[in-house]
Amino acid sequence: MSARVADLADAVMNDINGQAWSQTFAAERGYLPRFKLVELTTLRVLVVPKSEVESVASRSTTQREFGIDVGVLKKLDTDDNPEMDALVALTDELKEHMRGKRFSSPQALWRGTAHEPIYDPTQLQENKTFFSVITFNFLMFN
Repeated sequence: MSARVADLADAVMNDINGQAWSQTFAAERGYLPRFKLVELTTLRVLVVPKSEVESVASRSTTQREFGIDVGVLKKLDTDDNPEMDALVALTDELKEHMRGKRFSSPQALWRGTAHEPIYDPTQLQENKTFFSVITFNFLMFN
């Protein structure tokens, strides 16, 4: 038996990989973004199980809210805005795609999205790397 949050992260990854995006990548599922800078010369998208909050929905139903992080990482070629703009646009595409999403296996319903900060300024300054994490929250009932 696998963990519900891992099953949901797999569903998010598979859904992302089944879409056409403005940039080419294959999303991966993992737990830590352990990439060497040389590996980030190509765009990497990592789907990570983040959190679970359980609460009572009714006397016989439990509500679980799961957080799934989607990280977008890429070593930048230049300091020009167009490359950053394209990566920020990709995060917007991902957010728009997940809005209102319903998964059937496992059964989960999009609850909300958090994207703060838009990118990690420390990674940008120190490693010239775009690093952005979007948290998608999904509800499950049982």
